[in-house]
Amino acid sequence: SALNGASRVGWATIFDFFGFKYVYMALLLIEMAIAFTFVAVAKVKILYLIWVAITFACLGGHFSLYPSICAKTFGPKKGGIVYS
Repeated sequence: SALNGASRVGWATIFDFFGFKYVYMALLLIEMAIAFTFVAVAKVKILYLIWVAITFACLGGHFSLYPSICAKTFGPKKGGIVYS
């Protein structure tokens, strides 16, 4: 939970430098790699913990990227309505 909240700042900072497409592509590639290897690392407890932490960090990325792209696409008044 703490990593989820802390990662939002990191993802938002990266978004400011590189834009939505590149950051979201990286986010999805990380999540795909984690998903495909999740069963293999489940046998090693420390790796399992790291994989779950990365998953929560990526979840924070979704929640930091989408409000800004909704506001950019639909405008500041409608962006919050569309996102919620």
